[in-house]
Amino acid sequence: GCNMVNILSVLLIGAGIVIIESEASMEAVMACKQAHHVSKEQAMSGDESEEVKCFSECILKKTNIMNENNEFNEEKIKEEGLKVIKDEEKKRKFEEAAKACVEKVNAENPAGKCAKGHALFKCMRQAMPMPEMKG
Repeated sequence: GCNMVNILSVLLIGAGIVIIESEASMEAVMACKQAHHVSKEQAMSGDESEEVKCFSECILKKTNIMNENNEFNEEKIKEEGLKVIKDEEKKRKFEEAAKACVEKVNAENPAGKCAKGHALFKCMRQAMPMPEMKG
C-alpha cells in the first residue's frame, strides 16, 4: 500500500496542499477524482481548467477545510497539515502560509466556478516549497 500513498502525496502536492495522508483525505481525493475526472498529470501541471479547479475545491470541502458557503476553516488547514509535518520550522512556515493564504484569497475573493478553493491551493503551493519526492 506504500505506493498508493506516494502517488497520493504527489497528487496532493500537485494540487497544492502540502502532504495530507490521513485516511479521510485519501477518500476525499478518490471521490473527487471520480467526480471530476482529473488525472494526476493534470493536477500536477498547474492546469487551470474548471475540472482541476473544482477538483481542488472538492477536496477542500470533503476535508472540511471549506464549507458550503465557500468559507475557509483556517484552523482545520493547520490541523491537517500538522498531522504530517514533523519539522518545527516547517510547522511554523505552514501555519503562517495557511493564515496568509486564507487572508489573501478572502481579500481577492476570486469570482468564477470553484475559483476560490483553487486559489487557496495555488497560494499554499507557492508558499510551501515542494519537498523532494523520494520515489
